[in-house]
Amino acid sequence: MDELEELRIEYARELPGRLDEIERLWNRVDYSTPDFQTITDVRNLVHKLAGSGSLYGFEGLSESAGELDSLLKRLDRSEIELTEEVLARILALLNRMKESIRLT
Repeated sequence: MDELEELRIEYARELPGRLDEIERLWNRVDYSTPDFQTITDVRNLVHKLAGSGSLYGFEGLSESAGELDSLLKRLDRSEIELTEEVLARILALLNRMKESIRLT
């Protein structure tokens, strides 16, 4: 096994914990009065996965994380509000991220 494959395996092992952390943080958000620091923390973690996922062969994860990163950025900048529709999209993207690592 080459070094890149070893790195990919280690990255894959860490992904469930990373996604659990993102979900745990997101679950702390009070939808009636969003805590923008928590949203920023979630976004930072998602942004890292968006950038690193495809490097390790997780293109689906990278794509979903990139979409979620963009959505959270707009939310963080108050360009959009945390409506039921936005919340549903965020949750769908989180689920897609989790599903993408199960399929790899």
